[in-house]
Amino acid sequence: ASEPLSDYIGDSDSFSYDSDADAGVRTVEDLPLVDGIRYWALSNNATHRSIDMVLKLFRKAGVRVPVTTKTLLQTRQNPSTEIAQLAGGQNLDPPAVGQFTLTLSVDGLPLHRSGSCQFWPVLFSVDELPAAPVMTAAIYCGLKKPNSVEQYLRPVVTELNELIRNGLQIKGKLITCKLRVIVADTPARSFVKDVIGHTSYGSCLKCTVQGHHSTTARTMVFPYSNAPKRTDRGFRDDVPGHRKTATPLLDCAGFDMIEDVPVADRLHLLDLGNVRRLMMGCRDGTLGEPKSNERKRHSFSLALQQTAQPCEVHRKIRHLK
Repeated sequence: ASEPLSDYIGDSDSFSYDSDADAGVRTVEDLPLVDGIRYWALSNNATHRSIDMVLKLFRKAGVRVPVTTKTLLQTRQNPSTEIAQLAGGQNLDPPAVGQFTLTLSVDGLPLHRSGSCQFWPVLFSVDELPAAPVMTAAIYCGLKKPNSVEQYLRPVVTELNELIRNGLQIKGKLITCKLRVIVADTPARSFVKDVIGHTSYGSCLKCTVQGHHSTTARTMVFPYSNAPKRTDRGFRDDVPGHRKTATPLLDCAGFDMIEDVPVADRLHLLDLGNVRRLMMGCRDGTLGEPKSNERKRHSFSLALQQTAQPCEVHRKIRHLK
């Protein structure tokens, strides 16, 4: 357990608190010293060398802090053994259901704000086990998204087919498995299906409508039409102008390449799409209305930033500057 702050600096009165801070909201000033240094190191992506220098300065001043960065960050000596370790888990009783319906999710996320290293995990959930957390099937790490969808998804598809064909034995009970859908945002959908990007002329995933570039809106526009719908058979037959290469998902048993990859990307379609364009148009005066002044933008931004967001929303609302 971390020691009280007064044990390190000898005078708890020298540590002030912001009187405007909300009650119950813990800030870095509230943390014990070691926890505060650890928070600083992790939140600023500090290198081990710079952390060691800071720790040496604290010890030179007579402050009791860990000797090394590994001790401060509680780095494991051999993390690979923990990854493979299976002991200590919870006992899983045979489920009452006879089938596991899987929902896969694919997305890319940066590891650091200032670096180019990123994760591309393949996550899954079991519909019949709503209380179970989202689990990891595979993780790709690199300086950019995977170059080959074949190498990225082939191991996952191979394991899925084994589960679909043979099922899963849990304490003598056979549980069949089925892949329901793959959930992904717009760029990730194009990647896993290995089709042309969403700004291309024939990029609609649900029908064969051809888009055109609007010079007014400065974006690709897909006019409403009675264009033929895309089908799983047409996708597998490689209708020209849409697919690039053969994705491993084509080999996934019982998977429909059109119906089982839903277009349900609210973040990019609505929040960062139409709503963002409307807000930027009101701010800049490009929608036929006068450009908003600084005072209106500031008051509107404050109202937005004070809006309570669900815990699933990780993006902070920014000022309309």
